[in-house]
Amino acid sequence: MLERKALVVGCGVAGPAVAVALRWAGFEVALREARPEPDDAAGGWMMIMPNGLSVLRTLGVEPALRAEGTACDRIVFRDHDNRRLAEVPLPGALSVRRGALHRVLRERAVAAGADVAFGRRLVEVEQSRHGVAGSFEDGTVDAADLLVGCDGPWSRVRAVTMTEARPARYTGIISSAGVCRPGGPALSRHTLEDLLGRRLPVRYATQDSGEVFWSCNTVLPDRPGDDWPAVADNAWRDRLLAEADGGDSPAAALIAATRAIIRQPIYEVPPLDAWHRGRICLVGDAAHAFPPFGGQGASMALEDAVTLARELRDRPGIEAAFTAYERGRRPRVARVAAVARNNRRSLGARSTASRWLRNRMLPVGVRLSAGAARRMYSHEIDWRD
Repeated sequence: MLERKALVVGCGVAGPAVAVALRWAGFEVALREARPEPDDAAGGWMMIMPNGLSVLRTLGVEPALRAEGTACDRIVFRDHDNRRLAEVPLPGALSVRRGALHRVLRERAVAAGADVAFGRRLVEVEQSRHGVAGSFEDGTVDAADLLVGCDGPWSRVRAVTMTEARPARYTGIISSAGVCRPGGPALSRHTLEDLLGRRLPVRYATQDSGEVFWSCNTVLPDRPGDDWPAVADNAWRDRLLAEADGGDSPAAALIAATRAIIRQPIYEVPPLDAWHRGRICLVGDAAHAFPPFGGQGASMALEDAVTLARELRDRPGIEAAFTAYERGRRPRVARVAAVARNNRRSLGARSTASRWLRNRMLPVGVRLSAGAARRMYSHEIDWRD
């Protein structure tokens, strides 16, 4: 049987994962990325939850990634006075730099035999009964049997394929992140700490190296303009410190100790009527980006990737495989997105009364949702034939 070819657009998390699994499914794979070259130092840090690590284990990259990060076995929630409110077990989670995940997955895709090329910005897509072709800004064209769009919330694949789809919309949230080595008492390790401040909730994880990875989400109702990246680190740090709970708070100490603060407006993709059309299918944030309040963005992309490749391996045709993939993934993604949107409400607890209510209801909510959390984190994709 002739080997089928897949064109995969986007080389972040979803793209290389799709490429590896499709190679195992018997596809020739061309993986294309718009950025001129890999930048494995770019981006902040991330939590990979147990369900995402299960996929990475399937792909054969978990050991390499664990060597880059630090295990976290629980989430501890604290109030603005640093009092412990609740705890959630996280067996097997990992805190790691985003660039490390990109690099490990990309190297695995290359080792699996994928043809990986950077500097290929997609311009147009054409498809027929016989195949699909992607045209790129540099004048190159890749023809394939199918195309997988893994190019994020601002997906070019989605824009040129599903022209009726609404563009990604700004959520009113700016995500900030940094890495530092704060002075003072040692912070707890192997724990993801959620500091639910008066105005600025901050999440952090201490690495085995002694570095501390932290992040926070700031309300900024008006969408940032094109000059947003030029905002100076000092100016943005001052804004965060003004929202932190005083100079002696753990959050303020982390922010003050950070030299370079990464900040990024958060966008979400409005619900799509379908994730596929003809020979073209969307995966990860290109299909269903939602706010990062559950630590599940990368894990959903990884689950998507292996599920899609499995269906293409096992189904008799492309349309049947795409339909089975979407039918299987939509309900789970919807449940996880609902959890993330519910978690976002913590940003609104700024009044004394709302904080009082949050602090008393959070332990109850954690106990009531323990079963749902275990199901979310224990989810596994069966790759076996």
